[in-house]
Amino acid sequence: MNPVDSDINDECEMLLMDYARGVLNEAQRVLVSSYIEMSEQAQQRATLFECLGGAVMESCCEPVAMMEDSLQAVMEQLENCKQEEACAPYEPRHTINIPMPQSLCMEISVRCGPSAAWRRVWPGVQMLSIPVEVDGCAMFITRIHPGAQIPRHRHESREVTLVLDGAFTDVSGAHKRGDILIMDPGTAHVLQADAKEGCVCLIVHEARRGIIPLHWLVRVLGRF
Repeated sequence: MNPVDSDINDECEMLLMDYARGVLNEAQRVLVSSYIEMSEQAQQRATLFECLGGAVMESCCEPVAMMEDSLQAVMEQLENCKQEEACAPYEPRHTINIPMPQSLCMEISVRCGPSAAWRRVWPGVQMLSIPVEVDGCAMFITRIHPGAQIPRHRHESREVTLVLDGAFTDVSGAHKRGDILIMDPGTAHVLQADAKEGCVCLIVHEARRGIIPLHWLVRVLGRF
């Protein structure tokens, strides 16, 4: 089993099922596709759900008649295809040097381009915002230096976190590379990065103002 694999709980199963159904928004899709690339077990589950969906469609949907020359048209296109040159190695358009799946690296290149940059949001904590065109949704990468923490805060909307590298602990336990953590609205926690490795996470909020600081100093410093 791939070392980044972990037990897939019910909420992760639902994410993978919705991914296979094609009903996730663009931010959720980016996170889940990154998760699938990192986890062999998640890839197997997503493939299973896609196969199940295909079987349901085959058994429940009436076949649609095709034009008589459809097969011939496809065969002619295949015969006319020219041998294409091998694709050049992918070169990212950004300089964000962190461990990440290639699919996420490509998304950052497309969505952020060369202007992708970290923003310091707290001592030892940096954030990279990734633009998404989804109302009420935000996506970003958080990098927490070894031993640093995000102070106690409460989520007013659901948050999905994928650990890209390192590890962190909070009230729910320890979370390592390849793990997904889903925080429901109203939950509060302190996020502590691993003392040696630190932590890098891809995070999707279902609302742009998804975090409410509970520490008075956070509110004061936030004004600056």
